[in-house]
Amino acid sequence: MVQLAPRLQAFALATGLLVLGCNDYFLLPDYRRELLHLLDDGLIWQLFGLCQGNHSALFSPTQTVEIALQLGTAVLTRAAQNDPVLHALLITLAPCERALWLPIPPLAMNLLERTLCVDFR
Repeated sequence: MVQLAPRLQAFALATGLLVLGCNDYFLLPDYRRELLHLLDDGLIWQLFGLCQGNHSALFSPTQTVEIALQLGTAVLTRAAQNDPVLHALLITLAPCERALWLPIPPLAMNLLERTLCVDFR
């Protein structure tokens, strides 16, 4: 988990995008341009594969990044209740008002962590 520290914002964003559950955010050019500021192209395609895509786009590209970061941070804050290392790492992100427990499959979380920590192997 410590290896994830430099990419924690990307991890929170990726988690939030999975919570939003909209494939348009990964496919439409305006959204992809915004995401490419924080995520690389390979990760965006992996997220597209993991996303169930049950929802339609509700936010502008700029709003999507902001809201996904907030949602992802809230999910990670909830997960940090059982992980002191993650709890310590979360001080590098903007605090959230409350933790959320949303259904993100553990397999997706593990895949994101492995993908974001590939530079440390």
